[in-house]
Amino acid sequence: MSTKGKGGRRITATELPRKVVSDHSKWLRTGRIAVEARIREDWQSPADESTMLRDREAAKAEPASRDGQTWLLTQSNRQCELLAGAALDHALALEKSITGRPLPRYAPMTLARSVLEAVVQFCYLTDCDIDADSRLIRGAALLLGSARHEEAAVKQMRSSVLPSGTLETVALMRSNVEAWIAAAGIGVQQVGKSKRVVLAWPQGKSVNPRHQRGR
Repeated sequence: MSTKGKGGRRITATELPRKVVSDHSKWLRTGRIAVEARIREDWQSPADESTMLRDREAAKAEPASRDGQTWLLTQSNRQCELLAGAALDHALALEKSITGRPLPRYAPMTLARSVLEAVVQFCYLTDCDIDADSRLIRGAALLLGSARHEEAAVKQMRSSVLPSGTLETVALMRSNVEAWIAAAGIGVQQVGKSKRVVLAWPQGKSVNPRHQRGR
């Protein structure tokens, strides 16, 4: 399949995308470097209005649950750091993927989806349009959801292939997350006939850990 380009030059279907992906690879590189620099700057010297500082101040205002909330914030920020790193790393892989030869057909879509998923989760956890309590409970739900997924995955594996004590270890990790969530003043409830787990503040705000995608 071919068509005529400027000056009557015949362009084949395999040549046409090459110009497009070349332009996009340059945009990817420029955008990735700019975002990486901005994230590093914000992480090292957060602005006064940053959600990170606002959430820390909100945690300090609750003496009874300060330690639990501080632990959850620390772990949630760590997850955000990992998500940002994953997005940038996959963006780099996408950039290299589309500049190589031969041009991959399916790998760019897989890499692009990984970038999108990490960015969406990062934005969900750091949403500046919601209050500190809502951000904290989202982070707690992510941590608990991840711990429960890991425990469920281990339970599905044959005990003969697992190192001794693996199941006990992941169960202890999940229990530890639940203990810190309780220390933060967040309730872990089972709702409905299916007994789905829901995290909730005493004032009623809630999040279902099953809706969180842990990494």
